[in-house]
Amino acid sequence: MVKNNLIFDAAELDDVEYSGYINRNAKEEISIDTICGTANKICPTAKGIYCRASDSLQIQKLKRAGVTDHPEKLLIGTLYSQFAERKTTLTGEAVIDPGDLCVYTERNQAGKVFMMSSEQQNVIMDTADALYTEFNADEYDAIEEVNN
Repeated sequence: MVKNNLIFDAAELDDVEYSGYINRNAKEEISIDTICGTANKICPTAKGIYCRASDSLQIQKLKRAGVTDHPEKLLIGTLYSQFAERKTTLTGEAVIDPGDLCVYTERNQAGKVFMMSSEQQNVIMDTADALYTEFNADEYDAIEEVNN
């Protein structure tokens, strides 16, 4: 594919990589490779893009929880919000949940919300050994780094 100009330059775009830091001194990194992505400009040669259903145009940014940004940056914000600090976990026997994704609270953990992160069911006894993990709303605000 070429640009629509007299010289017919190749229409190229280098791979786009987004990154963020949870803890710069961490010994291990969290790395996620995606097959679809966004860039600051439309790239007709991209192999994996997001398209708006109504007009089939490429999407560069999405909005979630009042923040408009590239979906990859929204994901980085979610990872930061969930991994930047230690989270409370609750474990024990519980009645089997109907299976809906929902928020849980516990009376002795004022102001904290939990989601079920694992469960082993005993269907005969109608009980489950469950693990509930605290989670937070997204709170990460990316700071653009400039490499000189």
